[in-house]
Amino acid sequence: MKRSRWRELFPERIYWRGVEYFREDRVMSLERHGGTVSAVVQGSSDYEVEITFRGNLIEDWFCNCPYGEDGTPCKHLAAVFYALEQGEAGEEQPALEALVAGLTGAQAKQILLRLARQDRETAAALRSLVNERERPLD
Repeated sequence: MKRSRWRELFPERIYWRGVEYFREDRVMSLERHGGTVSAVVQGSSDYEVEITFRGNLIEDWFCNCPYGEDGTPCKHLAAVFYALEQGEAGEEQPALEALVAGLTGAQAKQILLRLARQDRETAAALRSLVNERERPLD
């Protein structure tokens, strides 16, 4: 099957659960090694997903969740396919974890401040962390 037609593998309900997992940042450590993409997707447990491509064709896929162990396309696979579609694992892009690890303290603070100014959820999480740190111990 062509990579661009990956959605056809999934019943609509499973596809949308995968999109939801992606949007909830449950796709972790997404990496590409040649024609193979691997990731961990957080669900009721952490599930390992692997997708193999040959050029623009989907060659094989695997998820070790109970639903997907037999090769049935599951929401964890859908989340990874969706992440790929969104450009989360480009050929030349290092993993986000590696990018963050390479930041200086000043760079990290600058990015966090910019994000907090643009996103209320980020600002609230930052305030909560600071308040928690300043709260006296009982």
